Amino acid sequence: MPPTPLLQATLGLTFFLAPAISQQPLPLAPVAPASLPTVVLGDGRPGVTEAWMEFQRQNPGPWRALWCTATGTPHAIYGTGLPLADWRGNSLEEARRHALLLLQDRADLLGLGTSDFRESIGARMGRTWSFKFDQYFRGLPVIDGRADVRVNMAGRIAMFGSRAWPIPADFVTVPTLGEEAATLIAWRAVDTTVAAQALPSTPRKPRLVIFGNVMAAQRTTPVLAWEIAIHAVAQDGTGPAGRYYVDAANGRVLEFRSDRHECGVPGCTAGSCEAAAAALTTGTPPAAAPAVPEPVAIPNSDSALPITRVRVMAYTQVDTSAAAAPQLVPMPFMDVDIGGFPHVTDANGEIFPLVNQSMPVTARFDGPFLGGVSGPNGGTVTGTIDPNTTLTLTFFSPNASSQQLAHSNTFYWMNRSNRFLHDVLGNTPQLTWLNSLPGIVNSLGSCNARFTGTDIEFYLSNPTCRNTAFSSVIAHEWGHAVDYAYGTIHGWNGLGEAYADIVANYLLDDPVLGRDFLTVAPFNVRSSVNSLQYPNGASQHEQAQSFAGFAWRFRDLLESYYWPLSRSYAISLSNSIVLGSLAADAMTQPEAVLEVCIADDNDGNLANGTPHTYVLQLAAAAHSLPMPWDLPPNDTCATASTLVEGINGPFHNQYASVEQTWYVPRIDPNQPRTGVADLWFRYTTGVAGTLTVSLCGRAGFDTVMALYSGANCNSMTEIALDDNFCGSASRISHSVNPGTYWIRVASGSTWNGWTY
Repeated sequence: MPPTPLLQATLGLTFFLAPAISQQPLPLAPVAPASLPTVVLGDGRPGVTEAWMEFQRQNPGPWRALWCTATGTPHAIYGTGLPLADWRGNSLEEARRHALLLLQDRADLLGLGTSDFRESIGARMGRTWSFKFDQYFRGLPVIDGRADVRVNMAGRIAMFGSRAWPIPADFVTVPTLGEEAATLIAWRAVDTTVAAQALPSTPRKPRLVIFGNVMAAQRTTPVLAWEIAIHAVAQDGTGPAGRYYVDAANGRVLEFRSDRHECGVPGCTAGSCEAAAAALTTGTPPAAAPAVPEPVAIPNSDSALPITRVRVMAYTQVDTSAAAAPQLVPMPFMDVDIGGFPHVTDANGEIFPLVNQSMPVTARFDGPFLGGVSGPNGGTVTGTIDPNTTLTLTFFSPNASSQQLAHSNTFYWMNRSNRFLHDVLGNTPQLTWLNSLPGIVNSLGSCNARFTGTDIEFYLSNPTCRNTAFSSVIAHEWGHAVDYAYGTIHGWNGLGEAYADIVANYLLDDPVLGRDFLTVAPFNVRSSVNSLQYPNGASQHEQAQSFAGFAWRFRDLLESYYWPLSRSYAISLSNSIVLGSLAADAMTQPEAVLEVCIADDNDGNLANGTPHTYVLQLAAAAHSLPMPWDLPPNDTCATASTLVEGINGPFHNQYASVEQTWYVPRIDPNQPRTGVADLWFRYTTGVAGTLTVSLCGRAGFDTVMALYSGANCNSMTEIALDDNFCGSASRISHSVNPGTYWIRVASGSTWNGWTY
């Protein structure tokens, strides 16, 4: 559909500006990405903008910079890429060398100042090496302060950027408020009257940090703060778990960030599942999904040779459905005690111990890939092994209760999830931490599961929902843990929830999360086969479905793209590209799409597209997610649209970026205010007169407008500004002489485009 006309000007000059709209479906034929324009100006703080302009002079584009308004730095610069003349071979170490060199060479452009930047992620991401460097100032961690470098394996810098806070040399790092007082303030802010249950691990101690909100819509000054870990989760699962940030100078509570993330059944909390289930739309029970058994090789009979073998089995739900009948399957990588000595089963659930006498054997739901499973109705299984015999230990029976199956399911699927992500992401330090993450089953409450930063917990069944410890829900919560391990679970526009869904979808090769979890229609929790458009959604779980839908559609389209090859190639490729992008620790869904494109790219030059540009575009367009090269044609001053007297347009600002900071005299002459999702126009007149540009009665959102004179974008002078002349719309009327004039229109308060 065409953009909705929304903005008009007179004067002479009338034009329309449309709000962000859903991207139209692409033609079913290969298409090349549009050229990236060269951005001339920057939204940087003093020194950064000048460095950005100098960078473009030294490195002909096209280039694109996405700016972080809060820090005044470009959080992503990409385009043709920077070739590495001294590339000594493709390896993590060589890529790290060049990433560190880039931080040195581009410190001014990235606004790194005098802070230290310590590598927190260095990992493979598809065809790219991904590096994230966390900001520290005088030894203190700077929350969300970071620098990023992506090094393509062809020997090219594919992207770099920073959200580096400007911290002055005289920044005070000694708190006025003590740790005990800050802790008391944080706990007083906890709105709960329930007693917290005991933690399975030691909570983090309070620490001093430098804190600021990198997602703020205006330039922000960070402050010294206490980070106070809070865990007030009751036995029924209610209560907060996360971190309070308390100003270390005046005790003001700055922000609470939750580390608690649930599976997201709509409206489901303890005691409310009946009402929530009734409120869900009705539907037809889905067809059963194919089973996804663990690949094992179990001999049909014992070997004829005299060997000693311990085999551990358990009745487990290995299908994707919560209603699936349990199957007797091996328990791989399980801790087993034999005669007082620890052992671990192999991939077939077996151990071949050296024994010369009868020995007691005990198996438990613990192992090297998780921190154990605890909760009612589990326990251990025991037996005695004699030399040259086989002992089979079996947990439960074909009629095992849901509470018993919760133990075997959790052990089985936490193992599967961990090993699956190790295969995709490699043996990174982040995944090593997950090897000790415990699972808690059969907790009081129902219809939910949660990750809190210290454990994963699953709840009991009730008449309308089943026990939450089963395949996709376990994998979803494990996905939260992986996202948390790579940085933090970002609550902005549901990205953390999306990655958790994608881990479950990709592991099981099933787009449905929580298949048959509810005993009443619609039976499932949600599906990544959906039509949700970014950035819509009333909750984090709803917002997540746009990126999760993109990821699932990408996998499906890859299968068609490579027909008649088997689906296994599409699975392998999407695992590497989409799940691999977890190593980038993206903060928003559009950034995550950019990282997926970087992971897919084979030459470090995003301006010429990627091997699967067409497939990525189709998947992104289906959910109105922006691609790195999806820009309005007049997104920059260099590509400004030419206006004529009368009505012009329509225009739209979908995915538009931002180039320069606004200074709005009506609010405060010294207070910077950033207009976002801006568009550029040019008007040339051969006579003197009064130029009037009006958005009155046409703008459907808050606008800001500026008028510039000058022969080109590098020599413009601001001559007029307006904000809210007529309601939330703008109007400028100013005398002009023969020459060229430039008009910049942006959203004044709300985010309508891609960057912010």
